[in-house]
Amino acid sequence: MDFRFAREVATALAYTDRIRRHCLDFKPFPERGTRRDELRAGLRTVGFERRVTIAFTIRNRRVVILRILYAGRSLDHASKTKRK
Repeated sequence: MDFRFAREVATALAYTDRIRRHCLDFKPFPERGTRRDELRAGLRTVGFERRVTIAFTIRNRRVVILRILYAGRSLDHASKTKRK
């Protein structure tokens, strides 16, 4: 395996692990982020490291991650796509 490729894979895995840990940190204070009821009742969003938007709801006191959007992907577009 190419060393550069292995380094890129390791970087990607570390990044996704940081996103996963950030999502797990919602447990003690789930009602954080910005409410986006205009898109979906109960929808909340929170940013991560200025590049990712995490969209979630709270159901039965549990956080449900709906989408993880990278690099400015539109939550408006993502919510419309899901409805079709």
